[in-house]
Amino acid sequence: MNDAFCLPCQSLFEGTVEPEPEADETEKYWRERSWIRSHRAHGGALALQECAQTRCLLCAAVWSQLPRRDQDRWLAADEASSSSAEARNPIRFMVGLSESSGCDRPSVDVMIRGDGAATACRFYSTALDGPETEALMVPPLRPQDECVSTSSDVSMQWAKQMLEKCEPRHEKCWTTPPTTAARLPTRLIFLGKPGEVPRLIETSEELLLGPGSPPLRYTTLSHCWGEVHPPKLTSETRRQFYDGIRYQDLPKSFTDVMDITQFLGIEYIWIDSLCIIQGDKEDWEHECTRMADVYRYSYCNIAALEATDSRGGCFHGREPTFLRPVVVESRWQGRDRALWVYKPCLGPRELGWEIDDAPVHQRAWVLQERLLSRRILHFGRKMIFWECRELLASEAGAAFDSASLYSYLRNPLNHDGGTTAGLSQDQLYNIVLAWNETAVRRYTGARLTFLTDKFVALSALARELHQVLSSETDKEVKYLAGLWSLFLERQLLWFALFPKTTTKLSPITDGVTAPSWSWASLNGPVEILSGGKNEMELVAHVADHTLVPNSGDPFLGPAAQSKSVLEITGLCWRLTACEATVYPIVVNLSLDSAVDSESSAAGTASLLLPIAIKRQRGSITGLMLREAGHMEKTTSYERVGGFFVGLNSVDQGPSSSAWLDKVIDLLLEHNIIWPSQLDGQPNQTTVTHDVKKKATTRQTIYLE
Repeated sequence: MNDAFCLPCQSLFEGTVEPEPEADETEKYWRERSWIRSHRAHGGALALQECAQTRCLLCAAVWSQLPRRDQDRWLAADEASSSSAEARNPIRFMVGLSESSGCDRPSVDVMIRGDGAATACRFYSTALDGPETEALMVPPLRPQDECVSTSSDVSMQWAKQMLEKCEPRHEKCWTTPPTTAARLPTRLIFLGKPGEVPRLIETSEELLLGPGSPPLRYTTLSHCWGEVHPPKLTSETRRQFYDGIRYQDLPKSFTDVMDITQFLGIEYIWIDSLCIIQGDKEDWEHECTRMADVYRYSYCNIAALEATDSRGGCFHGREPTFLRPVVVESRWQGRDRALWVYKPCLGPRELGWEIDDAPVHQRAWVLQERLLSRRILHFGRKMIFWECRELLASEAGAAFDSASLYSYLRNPLNHDGGTTAGLSQDQLYNIVLAWNETAVRRYTGARLTFLTDKFVALSALARELHQVLSSETDKEVKYLAGLWSLFLERQLLWFALFPKTTTKLSPITDGVTAPSWSWASLNGPVEILSGGKNEMELVAHVADHTLVPNSGDPFLGPAAQSKSVLEITGLCWRLTACEATVYPIVVNLSLDSAVDSESSAAGTASLLLPIAIKRQRGSITGLMLREAGHMEKTTSYERVGGFFVGLNSVDQGPSSSAWLDKVIDLLLEHNIIWPSQLDGQPNQTTVTHDVKKKATTRQTIYLE
C-alpha cells in the first residue's frame, strides 16, 4: 500500500510525532491541527513533477491539486534557477492530524507549500477491514488501462451521460430548438455516420425545416488558431468543401471534435474556419451578427482546452492515478495503526482554475463562445469537465451548482429571443456588475491575434445582453464602446492592471477607434472597480453621450476617426501634488499606460474628476484627465488614468455632502488639490472662501 509512495512521502506516515511548531513558523491552518510531520526532500518543482508522473501516488495527488498557474510558475522558476538545489523553490510537505469533535471522523491533511502558493489533500480515516476499503482496494474502481486517455470509453461515456442528464432535467439549459433554417448557422459541416466523408452544406438550401420538423442538433468547437492556421473555407475551396472535406487533411482538433460529435449521436458541427468564408469581408461581417444564435442554439459546445493551435487536439494521455482514490496506512509511534483514504475531488474554485487558466481561454474570442453556450464539454489534459447553466462537474466526481459570475451572466441570456421578465434594479445592476467583473476582466486579459477585432470579438455577447437590459428598463439602454448607458458612471471606474506594459490603441497604427473613457482604448488587462449598488455614492453625472457607431452598428465600436464624447457634470480639481501620504490623507494615482506616465509628468499636469465616494471606507475614486483640444468653443479632455484618495479618520457625518465638504477642506489645506478654474499655485495661507467655493462648484466636462 505505502510502497506506492516515494520514500520521503512514506516517512510522513511513520516514526515519531513531531511537536507543534511555534505560531510564527506556520499558518493558522496548521496551528488548528494537533501535530504535524514534514519533509523537504524534493529539490524543487521539476523533481516533484517527475515524482508525481513516475512513481508516487501521494506526490501525484498533491501536485494535481495545485492550480495550473502555480505549477507553471514553480516550473518556470526552477528552470530559470541555477543548478544548485538550494537555489530552487524549496517545497515543503506537511501532514496535520485533526481529531476535533466537530469533525465527522478524524482526518489527515497532506499539504505542500512553496513560493507563494499552497494546496492540500484531505485523507479521511476508514476501517482497516471495512467495506469501503475493500471497494477501494480490490478490485480497483477503474482499471488503469481504461483511463489512460480522455478518449477512453470510460471518459466518453461519462461525457454522454452528462449530456443526457442535462437535456431533460435542467430548465435553465432549455432553448427552443431552431425549426427553420433562418435560425440555423448559414453553413454547417455534415458528418453523417462514422466513415462518411464530411462535407459543407448551406442550411437554407439543404435543410428543409418547418413547423413540426424534428429539432436539428449540431455541436460547435472552441479552439485556438495559434501560429499554425487551420484549413479554411475560402472562395477558392468552397466548391471543393461542398463535395467533401478530406478527413486526413484536417488537423487533430478538428478530427477529434468530429469523433466526439458522432459518438454523441449528432451529425452536424459548426467550426469557424470551415463555415465562415475567410477573406470575404461581407460574409465575415454577416456571420458576426449571427454568432449569438450559432452558440445559443448549439446542442453542445466542445472546447479543446489544452490545444495551443489546431494540431493539439481534444484528447490527451494521462496518468490514471489522478482519478483514483489514494489509500495510505499510518504507523506512527505511540498510536494505533490506521488507514486513511483520499478521493480526488476538485472544488468549484479548483474546477474554475483548471478551465479558466487553460490555453483556449486565453483567446479573447472564446469568452463569448463560453458565455453564450448552454452546455460545454471541456476536454482537458487530465480529465473532461462539464459546464452548463446549472452544473459544473468533472470526471473526478465533483459536481456543483453553477453559481459563478459566468453562470450569472450566462443565465439572463437564456431568453430565447424574448425577454426576462421581472428583473429588479438590483438584479440589473448585478448583471452589469457581472459584465464588468467577468466579461471585461477576462476579455481584456486574453489575447487577440488582430487588434481590429477588439469590439467584434465581444459583439455577439453584447448584442444578447443588450436585449436583456433593454427589455427590463423604461430607459433606452445603449452600448457605448464596451460600456452600458445603464449605471454608466460606475463603469468609468476602470484601472489598468499593468500600466507599464499596457499600450494605448491608435486608429492609425492599430486600426481601433475607441474613446479614452472606454477600457477598449487600451491593449492590456483592466479591472473595473466593483461594489454593491448602494455601497458607492456618485458625485458626478453623465448628462449626455455622443457616439457614432461603426457601419451603423454600435456593437462594432465607434466609427473610424470619429469622436465619442461624454458630457459629465461634476467637481474638477487641479492636482498639485503627486502620490502623497499626509496624515490622514493617502493619494494614489494609477496611470493607464507608460505613454500617459511620460506625457503627463507623473500626474502633476492632470485634472481630477471625482466619480464616487465610499463614506464607510473613507475614500474618493475618480478619473485623471488632461486637456485634449477644443470643440465648439469649449475645452475637451481625455482620460490618462484613475485616482484614489483615502482618508483614515474623517467622521462620516450626517450626509455625503457634509463628508465631502470636510474632505475638500483637508485636500485644500494640505495643498493637494486646487480649483481648476483658478490660475496660480496653492500656498500655505488659509484657504479663502472663494477658493473653497470654486472647489465645490460643479462644472461641465467634455470627455473624449
